[in-house]
Amino acid sequence: SHGDFCEGLAWVCESDYTGTKYGYINTEGEVIIAFSENITKCYDCKDGVVIVVYKDPNWYYNISVVFYDKDGNEIDRITDAADALPTVKYFNNGNIFIRYAGERYMYINSSGGYLREAEVGLGEECGDYSEGLLYSGDCFGTSAAIGCYVIFFDEYGDVAMELSRETGEYYKGVYSATDFKNGKSQIIFQGLDGKRYTVEIDTKGNWLGEPEKVDDEYRVRE
Repeated sequence: SHGDFCEGLAWVCESDYTGTKYGYINTEGEVIIAFSENITKCYDCKDGVVIVVYKDPNWYYNISVVFYDKDGNEIDRITDAADALPTVKYFNNGNIFIRYAGERYMYINSSGGYLREAEVGLGEECGDYSEGLLYSGDCFGTSAAIGCYVIFFDEYGDVAMELSRETGEYYKGVYSATDFKNGKSQIIFQGLDGKRYTVEIDTKGNWLGEPEKVDDEYRVRE
């Protein structure tokens, strides 16, 4: 079996009487990332980064997540004692969020990209980077507004703005928000009177007008 070529690389599986191995080739058929029987998961190349998951041949429960560039050079790796595959989310600014063995990491895909622990904790709904901010929210999955929150993260995975019952004097909870466009986002929140409202905010969380009351079916995100 094999994957499709993505940015000039494709993962390939080869199998014979010695076992099954995975690796990556380029469009010329040259091996870029060496075939190994310890590879357990191959991700397509995206924004110049390839993620490969390896098992430890000496310890079944130890798995490493390795980051390569398009030339097959190792950039960084995460090593921990866990046998579960990581959760991987790619963002439109080239950054990659990894949840692995209970820990959270952000690969910052810029010149000289690097891996770091991330504050980002994705909620039930997660958007994509828009105007340098990433939406994450608990939203309508929670029956009561108390505890609902919306967080916007910056390009490094740090909290840029949090909207919850602890922020401001107007909220019992914040349900949802749109991605930012032209410096504005529309939010839905529960007011102190228990009613549901919508209002536009700027990138600092300031209201841009007076809130309007809405019914329980009103949504700002699909």
